[in-house]
Amino acid sequence: MKEDIQITLAEWLQELEEATGGSDEGLTTTELVELTGKPRKAILGLLHRAKKKGMLIVGRKQLYRLDGIATLAPCYKFKRAAEERT
Repeated sequence: MKEDIQITLAEWLQELEEATGGSDEGLTTTELVELTGKPRKAILGLLHRAKKKGMLIVGRKQLYRLDGIATLAPCYKFKRAAEERT
């Protein structure tokens, strides 16, 4: 039987902070889905919880659509909450 490993929201946010910390622009939801292997709905829920905790930085980055047209897509970086930094 496969063991289901659970991690806390704080652990997720710390891992994502480390993953997005090296990126100047942050990661799109699609990139976060690919990075974590989690469903898009779970990533969107995580983004909403991180925003409520003041741990989300939202930006835009230029991507190219399939037809070669440049477009701006929302991207996200994570930071520690103010109470966790001390």
